[in-house]
Amino acid sequence: MFKLNTAQNEFYENEKNHISNVFNSTYLNREAFMKKIWLTSGVSVVLAGCFVFLLFFYKGQQPSPSPSPDGGTQGTSAGAEEIVNNSCISCHGENLQGGAGPAINKVGAKYDKSEIEDIINNGKNGMPAGVISNEEAAIVAEWLSKKK
Repeated sequence: MFKLNTAQNEFYENEKNHISNVFNSTYLNREAFMKKIWLTSGVSVVLAGCFVFLLFFYKGQQPSPSPSPDGGTQGTSAGAEEIVNNSCISCHGENLQGGAGPAINKVGAKYDKSEIEDIINNGKNGMPAGVISNEEAAIVAEWLSKKK
């Protein structure tokens, strides 16, 4: 076999020690890395679960309409406007002037409350049925019937 001189032997020993140190530190770094992966994965799953809960189940604080002196409830028109803004303006336009659907900013001149409610609940022409609940339809129909 080959005999190594002292310089070569020293180089060989240094390289052997270096490789051993790299392996040990890589192993330790890999173990720490895996712990971080598990920790961040767990935190991500918990945050995703919270987001799904908020997205589908949390309704927030719901304001209750206060009774008015005439026996009705105050805030019905505000509630109707909110329903319309959430469900109707995408087709009927921001000011109900029309868009993909017809203008309904003066629909009260053409239909009464019950007819408007029937159209909302059952649909007509291009309007699909059941866009909003029956309770919301009654509120919106009352509000729209006053638009003349």
